[in-house]
Amino acid sequence: MKLSTKTELISAERAVRQLFQGEHLLGCAWVLRCGVLALAAILIVPHVSAEGRSDDTVKVIAESGFLDDTEGVKPVRGASYEMSAPKISLPFPKNAIVVIYMHGTQNPRSRSSCGAWWNDVPATLKNLAKKENLHLYYLCSKATDPPGRDHGSWIFERVKEISAVLDQLTDTGVPPQRIFLSGHSAGGWASLMAMSMVDRKFNAAIVFAPAFAGPRAEEGVYPIWRGEIRPKHVTKMTSFDTVRALVFAYDNDPYNRTAELKFLTNRYPDSVEMVSSTCMISLPLTGHLTHLKDCEAEATERTIIRYIEARLSN
Repeated sequence: MKLSTKTELISAERAVRQLFQGEHLLGCAWVLRCGVLALAAILIVPHVSAEGRSDDTVKVIAESGFLDDTEGVKPVRGASYEMSAPKISLPFPKNAIVVIYMHGTQNPRSRSSCGAWWNDVPATLKNLAKKENLHLYYLCSKATDPPGRDHGSWIFERVKEISAVLDQLTDTGVPPQRIFLSGHSAGGWASLMAMSMVDRKFNAAIVFAPAFAGPRAEEGVYPIWRGEIRPKHVTKMTSFDTVRALVFAYDNDPYNRTAELKFLTNRYPDSVEMVSSTCMISLPLTGHLTHLKDCEAEATERTIIRYIEARLSN
């Protein structure tokens, strides 16, 4: 199956939002924008009666949601909703292809900042949103390790979060074979740890620099992570019947180099594809963040598209 570029009609609400988010304007252009926004507020914002919600209803930013704001797609990440984000909605769910992206974790004891630049979706994935019926869903994790015990348990909490989103998508009508997991670092590791649900709830995973147990340089400082917890996770991951994944590994990654992820291709030689590269990344980036500044971005994007097309054709 070939992925085709989408042709998209822009809704009135989206057009107004784009106008609002455009470049800074002065003079009459600014007045024009204000006039349009005022009219939009009247036309778009639902009426609230005296018996209903008040005008000062708390608004929250949806930390999880779709990156595209095509009409009929909800929730949209970063959009403002009253009290809570709506349930997942897609205009043509049976034909949709959904990629769920999960960010990394800086400290397992505290929630990650989903808006931080290092947790952004790589351009090689963002460009997929240009494809017909393909949607990117950003899953902002709330999972953390409890204080003083259960080291690494937050990965399994993230798997539960993944499962909940998968259930919402399939309830909406998206076929499991048209859903892909993706993520960086701990998000990629959680995607691989979710393989007990492969085929049943999703097709495959596309992961970047999967890791969770800290950098090699800290092994002497925190020996439990790479000495005890990581081997347990590897044992769990290699116990699955199948791990179906496209893995991007970086040989200058201070967390897991290609060699340290070979256990995947050794155990699942027919279903795990590993792509290894080394980009000279300058600070504050490191090899672990190659996905954000990929020196082989065009090749990476082609590989991802080829992988999705092949998986959809099986």
